[in-house]
Amino acid sequence: MDKFLEFSTGPLFRFCFSLFILGLIRLIIITFIDIRRTASAAGDKSFKYGQALASTFDWMLPVRQILKTRVFFSLTSFIFHAGLIIVPIFLLEHVLLWKKGAGVSWPFLNSTVSDILTVLTVIAACILLCYRIFSSTRRFISDRQDYFFLILIMIIFVSGFIVPRSYNPLSYQASMLVHVLSGNLLLALIPFTRLSHSVLYPFIRIASETAWHFQGDAGKKLNKTLYGEENRKI
Repeated sequence: MDKFLEFSTGPLFRFCFSLFILGLIRLIIITFIDIRRTASAAGDKSFKYGQALASTFDWMLPVRQILKTRVFFSLTSFIFHAGLIIVPIFLLEHVLLWKKGAGVSWPFLNSTVSDILTVLTVIAACILLCYRIFSSTRRFISDRQDYFFLILIMIIFVSGFIVPRSYNPLSYQASMLVHVLSGNLLLALIPFTRLSHSVLYPFIRIASETAWHFQGDAGKKLNKTLYGEENRKI
């Protein structure tokens, strides 16, 4: 098991991370190309990109939007997405791994803060999963991909949380293997599924703002790229 764990944290991780980076670069390039193509068909030539950029940043920290809509669900969704991004990037153990492997490091979270964020993310994921199961409206618009990713993310966060704990029902190697393999799987899948929106979100917001200035069917291809078949595969 030790050799398999070493392989999972070494060559396999590097492959999945490379796939993640290259896949996202591909999607960003495609998005920019399609924004430029569709912008040429815009009916309003006075479109203000600075205003669209300001709106994008406003939605990235959607305090006002949360208070205007379903507060509980919006807040839960925000906590989930914030934890999904912040914890993996700023967890001390992850920062140390990057320093050891690539010689780069950055500020990290206090262990107590990272534990709290991890627990909140898992709780938020559970609430969102139950909401999809028990709400007829959400159940109607959800597919297997939605359930799969919520469960996969919970596995990643729970397995990583219990690794150093005395009450871990698994061995250290077993829980680490579950954590690493599930994390690698998520990285590899992100560029090819709708989870890519977590990284492409700023571009999607700019595209949405731009779309209000388009005429006729000019935005169809862009919409397909952002939300269609390109990101519906597992």
